[in-house]
Amino acid sequence: MKVILLIFITISISAFSQSTSTVFPGVKWMEAPPEEVGINTALLKQAVNFLEQNSGSDGAQELMIIRQGKLIYKGDSIYKVHGVWSCTKSFTSTVLGLLIDDQKAELHTLSRTIIPEMARSYPD
Repeated sequence: MKVILLIFITISISAFSQSTSTVFPGVKWMEAPPEEVGINTALLKQAVNFLEQNSGSDGAQELMIIRQGKLIYKGDSIYKVHGVWSCTKSFTSTVLGLLIDDQKAELHTLSRTIIPEMARSYPD
């Protein structure tokens, strides 16, 4: 239930954003106030408070919210490291979907076509 609610909150926040320019991070995420990327700060705080009250012992301490490539919220423990092996497929398929939507790739496009450095690790 918590995961479904988090997904709903994420979709809701994204749906109400007006701007579409995206910035990609360098060494660190560029930070911005939520309003700069079309997010209502009060609603964002409500969502974070809800997560804090309805999550495990870490609450929202490890939560980062990125919108259009800008960090608009960070918890106190965002640099804590976790293994995310089971999530990797979801992230990868989402990125592929975005690349296809932007017409920068097709379903059969190999990663090394987009990131040439990968050719050393995945030659065939």
